[in-house]
Amino acid sequence: MRTFSFFIHTASSTVPALHIESLTDEETARAFARSALAESSSRLMVEVREEERLLFTLDRNGASWASSPERRASRDHEQSLSGRSL
Repeated sequence: MRTFSFFIHTASSTVPALHIESLTDEETARAFARSALAESSSRLMVEVREEERLLFTLDRNGASWASSPERRASRDHEQSLSGRSL
């Protein structure tokens, strides 16, 4: 099991709520983040971290982005191969 921290940003507070969960993998963490956003319309965004490393951010519109340079480079490479641009 891996330990993930979920920082849940809401419209009603400048300080995000922190939830810590032990989950099997990053995909399970992504599902948890989607579920956390769906719980309330005041929830705007969830940052997901493992230890101190930011893995990804998910917003209310369903947009998700990776935060590490390696992940951004990988995503940009995949998009260039498919002919899409940012």
